[in-house]
Amino acid sequence: MTNDSTRIPSDGGTDSASEHAAEATETAETAEASSRAREAVEGVGRDSGAPTYVVVGAGPGIGLATATAFARQGWHTVLVGRSMESLEKVAAALVKAAPAASLPQLVVADAEEPVALKLALDTAEIARVDVAHFNVSLWVPGGYESSLIEVTAGLQTGVISAMAMAQSLVPQLQGAPGRGLIMMTGGGTADDPTAASIGLGLQKAALRNLAVALGRELDPEHVRVSTLTIYGTLKAGTPFAPEAIASRVAGIYEDAQVTDADSWSIVTEFRG
Repeated sequence: MTNDSTRIPSDGGTDSASEHAAEATETAETAEASSRAREAVEGVGRDSGAPTYVVVGAGPGIGLATATAFARQGWHTVLVGRSMESLEKVAAALVKAAPAASLPQLVVADAEEPVALKLALDTAEIARVDVAHFNVSLWVPGGYESSLIEVTAGLQTGVISAMAMAQSLVPQLQGAPGRGLIMMTGGGTADDPTAASIGLGLQKAALRNLAVALGRELDPEHVRVSTLTIYGTLKAGTPFAPEAIASRVAGIYEDAQVTDADSWSIVTEFRG
């Protein structure tokens, strides 16, 4: 997914006046979005009063789409990613897509380091959390001869860091005015593994196990846990577009507010 645009001149070789105006408007909007994103980097993007969506793994796909969906509903967003450069790009896209929303708060933390991730979340001063979304996995190529070091790194990144997120944010989730939600982006390899990446299948199977265990441990009157198992490949313009996933995540949060504990399903399938 990219925000880049390719300009194609008119048949006469020059842009029309309307095209010039449109480009100028787009340039101004992009500059304003970038400026607001920089304000978020400087720490302005904090709003403890609004419902808050935190995403660990705030990339240009599901993370951005879901943050945008909540931001458009008036939510505050907290974007957690491995570098400030990548977060600035996501923040600029979010601000452009939801200009009326509060500025996102940006937290730099690498999910490959679970202890460091927890520390970053602990010290980020996130006063309120209504949804904590773990949206990280690590592709590890290969079958039984996969690098054991890479498989271990994948489990740290895609599972242990989810536990680190929960350890840090459960207190805020328990204090949310409604029911807090821990959301985990799952995958079909949890129950339909592929030899192309045994490492990824291990992550998604273990992540589902973690979600079920947390769901059984935490008081369902205060916090619900859900893992959305995606049986397909993310692609814009298809039933598996990031926006479709985002809509389902937002719907699961709404369901958590009205569904009784006995009827709640921790594992939800998404088949487009």
